[in-house]
Amino acid sequence: MQRRLNKTRATLAAGGLISVALAGAVANAQTQVTWATEGTYAPWSETDDSGVLIGFDIELVSLLCAHLGYDCTMERMAWPAMMDAVAAGEVDALISGVAITPERELAVDFTRPYMQLAVAFAVGADSDLAGARPSHATQLAALLDNATIGVQADTVTSILAAQLIPSATLIDYDSTDALTRAVADGDVDAGLAALPSWTQPIIVQPDDIVVLGPPLTSEDYTVLGRGLGIGIREDADNLKAELDRALCELEDAGEIQPLSISWFGSDLTIKCYLRNR
Repeated sequence: MQRRLNKTRATLAAGGLISVALAGAVANAQTQVTWATEGTYAPWSETDDSGVLIGFDIELVSLLCAHLGYDCTMERMAWPAMMDAVAAGEVDALISGVAITPERELAVDFTRPYMQLAVAFAVGADSDLAGARPSHATQLAALLDNATIGVQADTVTSILAAQLIPSATLIDYDSTDALTRAVADGDVDAGLAALPSWTQPIIVQPDDIVVLGPPLTSEDYTVLGRGLGIGIREDADNLKAELDRALCELEDAGEIQPLSISWFGSDLTIKCYLRNR
């Protein structure tokens, strides 16, 4: 899949964080916004071979900042530490393929959801399960009964895995990179993560991983939240309102949908008129 040309520049900052000046943003001394992203969660945010942040979320932030005339910078932070950083006011916003859930809304505010979340189980290509074709969740649960399942720690997928397959032993990984490597190498029987993490992995080849069964979405599993959103400080009402407005204006102008198609192969955006029903 051909990806859109990234328009960011990265430099190493103090504390080992990567600060990114988002190109196209119009400098505005009164509206400076610092963002946090993980940088290991393809295709939402990752780094290329030269260490530059790329991904759907990176380009979306660039669009938003240019549209609103913000002076924006971005820092790499681990998940879920970025939630604490936003809540403490250390950064203004976070974006990293984050599902909006009631529990997370107790800590930070969220914009309107900008994208659907679909997750899936996967196994290594050499696994005995690679040829299985479960067609629904009941078959998946039976297939993975008593299995060892890898998940990224402190995510909605870890909660969903425990709910769907209570007999499974869950193994937490600190990042999607570590999880996809473990699945590809057969260190766990299966893994559960966002579907693009399996189809577009960073550190293994797509052929090393086989998606098991159909995607699971928030339409059927409320634990997955109500879509992906931008996390914002609770006292930043103006920032939330402006980002909500910009998301809808950019969608109406047809500027976000091409990003989704470029990075995910289809339009996964949630239309504003659907959110307002």
